[in-house]
Amino acid sequence: MSNPTGSTYLQANNTYTWADGDIYEIPQTDQVEGAATGASFSGLGVDNQPHQVLLNKIQLTHKNQITDEANISTLLTFKSLFTSLVGVSGYFKVGVQDSVKGQIDVVVQWGTISLIGQTGGGDQLAQSTFTFNFPIAFPNAIWVLYPYWQVNNQAESQHTTVQTLIAGIPLIVPLTPLAKQGNTFGIGSATIETAQNASDDGITGIGWWALGY
Repeated sequence: MSNPTGSTYLQANNTYTWADGDIYEIPQTDQVEGAATGASFSGLGVDNQPHQVLLNKIQLTHKNQITDEANISTLLTFKSLFTSLVGVSGYFKVGVQDSVKGQIDVVVQWGTISLIGQTGGGDQLAQSTFTFNFPIAFPNAIWVLYPYWQVNNQAESQHTTVQTLIAGIPLIVPLTPLAKQGNTFGIGSATIETAQNASDDGITGIGWWALGY
C-alpha cells in the first residue's frame, strides 16, 4: 500500500540470519525516534528497528518457502518415477539418472507360464518352445531374460521322486535375440514330469524374470 506520510520504504536485508528474540518491545517511556542522519540503528531509529527485523524475517521465510516448494516439486516428480503392478506376474519401474543414457526407467518384470495339465507326463515337452508376452512391453530394450523351472515340493511322485525329476530336468533357455515383447523359451531333450493339477507333484510351470528399460 502507499505510504501516507512519506516515500521511503524499508528494504529487506538479504544476508539476514534467523535469530530468536531479536525483535524487542518499545516501552512507553522510550523515546520516539524515526529515521534520520545520526539516529540509532544506523539511521533507522528506534521506531523502525523492529519493523526492519520483521521484514528481514519475512524475506528469509519467503526465500526458504520458494526453496522448499522447488524441493517438494522435485520430490513429487521423483515419486512419480516409481510405478508397479505386483502379483504372480508383474513389473516395477524405477526412474534413474543413467551416467550414459540420462533419465531412464529401469524396468524389472516377472511371471509364470503354467504347465499344469498341459501334457500327460513323460517327454511331451522335450525339444518344444513356449512363446509368451511380458506384462508390459519394454519401451527401449531388454537386457536380461532368465527362465527357471517351477516344481511342487512333494517327496514322491507316481513315477519319480522330485529329486530325480530335478536331477534330470532339461535345460531351458531364451531364444535370442531378445525382443521388447514376445519372446520364446526353448526346452532341451529330457523326460519331463508335469503336474496334472495344482496338488499333483511334478513340473508346474516356467518362471521367469527380465530386466530392461
